[in-house]
Amino acid sequence: MHKNFLFSMLMLSMLAPSLGCGKSRTITTPDGGEVTVDKTGDEVEVAVTGPEGEKMTLKGSESGIPLPANFPKDVPIPSKAKPVSNATMGQVTTVALESTKPLAEIVTFYEVGLKKNGWKIEGSGNTPMGSFMGATKQKRSLNVMISKRDEVSVITLIMGQQ
Repeated sequence: MHKNFLFSMLMLSMLAPSLGCGKSRTITTPDGGEVTVDKTGDEVEVAVTGPEGEKMTLKGSESGIPLPANFPKDVPIPSKAKPVSNATMGQVTTVALESTKPLAEIVTFYEVGLKKNGWKIEGSGNTPMGSFMGATKQKRSLNVMISKRDEVSVITLIMGQQ
């Protein structure tokens, strides 16, 4: 699936700009999988099916998209944070959000909010690029990465099963 992921990213970068609003295009990969790119407005969705039926989906929009339907209710989202992309592959879901709140405020929000919702923070740290923390709850894991891009805080949530 790793090759398909790279191939899908290549296809997205090549196909998405050429697709008009409300357009769809499917390409068969050299290994027999399929990559489908759908574009509606500024929203782009990519569905990758590997040759053995494995699936991955990617969705993104600068203006924002809804959280995935299966997004866990016990993972807090800062008020007014805008989901701009998500990806699902197997049991791993990644969601990227943008917020105008300061990075330090978002870090505190997750430290407090995760504990309040029963998550155990296993580790955290700061880098020159931002902050990160890892948490577990029952058999689930969550990685939170928070960075700054211009005047926007970017929050990346990676959720999976342990």
